[in-house]
Amino acid sequence: MPSANVLVDVDDTLSGTQRLFLAHANRDNPGRFRYQDFTSFDRETPGEWDGIVQGLLARPEVIVRTKPFAGALDGLRRLHEAGFKIHIASSRKENLHRTTKDWLEKYGLARYVEEVHGRPSSMSGDEFKLAVANQIDAAAAFDDTKAVAESLARNKVHVYLVRRPWNRDLPQGPWIKPCRSFQRGVIAFLGSSDTEQCKMQDASALREPSARTS
Repeated sequence: MPSANVLVDVDDTLSGTQRLFLAHANRDNPGRFRYQDFTSFDRETPGEWDGIVQGLLARPEVIVRTKPFAGALDGLRRLHEAGFKIHIASSRKENLHRTTKDWLEKYGLARYVEEVHGRPSSMSGDEFKLAVANQIDAAAAFDDTKAVAESLARNKVHVYLVRRPWNRDLPQGPWIKPCRSFQRGVIAFLGSSDTEQCKMQDASALREPSARTS
């Protein structure tokens, strides 16, 4: 039977994490960093911004204050009701695994999640997500990170890339499809020929929302 598993990122796919970081970074120097100026180099290369981000990532009490994007819950619900099993795979490291699960529960997202996969510190974000995608035989992935999208696409996983300033230079291709938001990406996926190839065939396989996140 074709795979009914999908991979979903958290930061800047389901939640506005980068804007939260910017608010903290610009607190003492407004305008120091601008959201629209961020590139993949800024986010993925050690430097001043990376140092700020790593400091904030060491503080679960800050990360838990991120809010889901409008449409995040609806997107997960649509996937679930279409018969897909949702696997959360975030690049967050061990100290935030519990925080991530608590956040999903807090905002009612966990009810639609099949499993939350925790990234080990020994793996990079793109290595980790590719490993999870291979493990679950992902039908599609929803993410915002350029390196992740490129890695998954090279391995023939359909990626719905949530458009952000740091991935604007990544062109659309047969395996990478840009979308304005996670919710819009889900709608596009469910209406695509890819979905018809990957949907579960037996409607009885639809289950009640599960809160299992481990």
